[in-house]
Amino acid sequence: MVIGSLSGVAREQLERLSEEYGEVAVSARGGGSGAVTDAGDAARRALAESGCAVLHSPEKRGKSRGAGSFVRALANVVEVLAGDGAFDALVLTGGSTAMGVARRLGASGIKLVGEVEAGVPVGALIGPQPYRVVTKAGGFGGPDTLLHAVRTLTQNEEENSQ
Repeated sequence: MVIGSLSGVAREQLERLSEEYGEVAVSARGGGSGAVTDAGDAARRALAESGCAVLHSPEKRGKSRGAGSFVRALANVVEVLAGDGAFDALVLTGGSTAMGVARRLGASGIKLVGEVEAGVPVGALIGPQPYRVVTKAGGFGGPDTLLHAVRTLTQNEEENSQ
């Protein structure tokens, strides 16, 4: 899961997800190679322990750092994890984040197949790696929307393996 939004709604949803899955949140604090490595290592640990990891921007950004630098940092970490085969599905929160991560993975769009809930689409990236994906606006949904997204992707994974 990648949360680029600073929205209070997205942060509340992240807290609810952590209640369910344990400590899964990993902050991407910058785009340097050390920060990418550290965030990637933390995400791998979370994936190994609970099957879910959340990369997110810091809750507050300094005045000198715009949203674009954090989207790049998040996308860098996702790209490294993708290269390791660390995940097979994504939840992308925030429009700039969704576009930045999808582009970094070489996607040209999303083929929609349904909804997790009203206004929260699920589909697959169109590109070299057709990862299953859920997208959501940062300030959208109820407290359990991210939980529903993870459960939808997990349920689809279980159905595909049978």
